Amino acid sequence: MKGILTPIKINNTQRKVMEPTQQFQPKKPPIIQVTTDYDQFKILDYNRPINHLAKMSKSLARSNKLYVHPIIVNKDMEIIDGQHRWSYAQATQQPLYYVIDENFHPADLIAHNVTASNWVARDYAYFYSSCECKEFPVEQRRNYGLCLQICEEFKVAYDVFIKLFHMSKGNVSSSLDFKNGELRLKLPKEEIFSVMLQLEEIVNYLLKFKLVKKVNIEMYHAFYHLIRLEGYDRERMFKKLEDNLDVVLNILKFRRTDEIFNRILEVYNKNAKNRLESPRQK
Repeated sequence: MKGILTPIKINNTQRKVMEPTQQFQPKKPPIIQVTTDYDQFKILDYNRPINHLAKMSKSLARSNKLYVHPIIVNKDMEIIDGQHRWSYAQATQQPLYYVIDENFHPADLIAHNVTASNWVARDYAYFYSSCECKEFPVEQRRNYGLCLQICEEFKVAYDVFIKLFHMSKGNVSSSLDFKNGELRLKLPKEEIFSVMLQLEEIVNYLLKFKLVKKVNIEMYHAFYHLIRLEGYDRERMFKKLEDNLDVVLNILKFRRTDEIFNRILEVYNKNAKNRLESPRQK
């Protein structure tokens, strides 16, 4: 085993989450230990929050396999993997099995959970916004912190935030960038909030008049492009929506962003002297 982290496969692309932090060969396998002293363990501040204990409790109640799935802790007894199992064992007063990883590095937390396929976008955002180590600069933590704030405050999915505000480079997918701690924002914080407030208003309007049951990522993306056009006028947009509800209802049935955007732009420009032009029309 060369190093702590190994390449992971996501979307048929191989890439390292981080470079290996050390080159070592363990002298002997870690020993599985057992205890009922739950208080000796600590929760890492930058690990994902404990949020599905009830679901795990039901699963373990049906088939308790804690003894074959020990938790992993670092030399300071901070839980690297298994904080839900630790919580369950503590709540039910069952023996807790654990192994100590003497060579733990914060990046290992991501590598393990990516391999286990049990982290979602919010977990990555929480980790990168909270982990204070030299590999994760302040700007990166701020970007992920803003992502958390926006998604929680505006109740939008993380893939929507990534689609709208992440600045991609090359052919690497935005999702892979996000998971690898490379969230780069197109706009400053103030502009992102301004855009989200305008999008929230449009979304609430669409839902209020039952034009859609749910606003998908393509709709968000289409209206994002519209409100970012130079000369966009909010009052005019809502007047056009109000006057063309049936037309808008049919437009929102399209599945592609460009189809929705082009047709919404036509509605916006209908009978108007000052027409907005998409970048392709200029």
